[in-house]
Amino acid sequence: MRLAIVNHEYPPLAGGASTASAEIAGELAALGHEVLVVTSAAPDSPCRIEQPRLTVVRVPARRRSLSAPSIPELISVSRSLARHLPSLLDDFRPDGVLAFFAIPSGWVAVRAGRRLRVPVIVSLRGSDVPGFPGRRLPFWAQTIARRLVRSTLRNADLVAPNCDELLRLAVALLPEVQDKSLVIGNGLSESWLASEPAGSGSGVLRLVTVGQLIARKRVDLAFLAVHYLANAGISCRLTVVGNGPFRTILQQCAADLNVSGQVDFLGHQPRDEVRRLLRQHDVYLCTSAGEGMSNAVLEAMGSGLPVVTTDEACHAWVAAAGGGESVPADDSAAMNAVLTRLYHDAPYRRKLAEAGIRYARTRTWRATAEHFVAAFQQLRSNGR
Repeated sequence: MRLAIVNHEYPPLAGGASTASAEIAGELAALGHEVLVVTSAAPDSPCRIEQPRLTVVRVPARRRSLSAPSIPELISVSRSLARHLPSLLDDFRPDGVLAFFAIPSGWVAVRAGRRLRVPVIVSLRGSDVPGFPGRRLPFWAQTIARRLVRSTLRNADLVAPNCDELLRLAVALLPEVQDKSLVIGNGLSESWLASEPAGSGSGVLRLVTVGQLIARKRVDLAFLAVHYLANAGISCRLTVVGNGPFRTILQQCAADLNVSGQVDFLGHQPRDEVRRLLRQHDVYLCTSAGEGMSNAVLEAMGSGLPVVTTDEACHAWVAAAGGGESVPADDSAAMNAVLTRLYHDAPYRRKLAEAGIRYARTRTWRATAEHFVAAFQQLRSNGR
């Protein structure tokens, strides 16, 4: 088949959906499909990349940051996608279109797909679904966004949230989604799979978190944990991998808690370096107010790290995997108790890490790509 992928995020732009779309595009090409990726311009990146069976086209946009886009940047990307996508699809003549995020990519893709009469699948990622915690849009824009998301979901041929919670939110917004939905989770590259649990071997509890530094990630909760552990006499250190608009605020927060000397802000790192860093730590922290199926958490589990997360983030599938513990975000005592146990109880830490590795082995990007192929084939056989 000839398949188009539309996403305003794509490497080197950061984000879980950026990683997912790139990995799925590569797997689709490896399976023998012709793939066109339409995405946003990125700083210091070529406008067009040609690879065997895979073409990446970056439309012009006022994107200046590799991390979370500002509202003006997002508006610029939306307008550019709306302007350029129809002609790019006319030239490519896809058999199907896969859009990441209901807005802006999904809204633009379903309009272009209906004009070409090809099926469009919209992959929901989290922040694009009304009701998801920690939305970044200002109040004035939320009403507009809600209307656009409803339109996207109504006109998509298939809605594919990456976890059950996003499906619940989508159905709450538009009940008819229930009859045209399929949960397709994220995957993992085999190169991320460890043969045994990770560990620093340092006698210090080395914590790590990876993600964009935005309000929803609530990295400050990790600082509180470090502060408590240090006062309890537990040697610990936190590594923060990622960048974003809250970096300066978080650095000040660490200073206010007197833990700056125990927190390393590494900024955005190449993926190979992230993989290496994960193996040098003991516990992965996800303190987010909300996640879909987090790539970063899955990669941490595959790398052999036990995960400590919040009930509002990844608790459902982390618990199902047996690869970690979850606590209420507002219960710092519970977070401290879990981390204290993980510091003292090495066999328990290893048990969680081994369960996480086993779970990660069942999740591959190849399988995710095959699920999307099967979905497009079904839609085409149904005349969509």
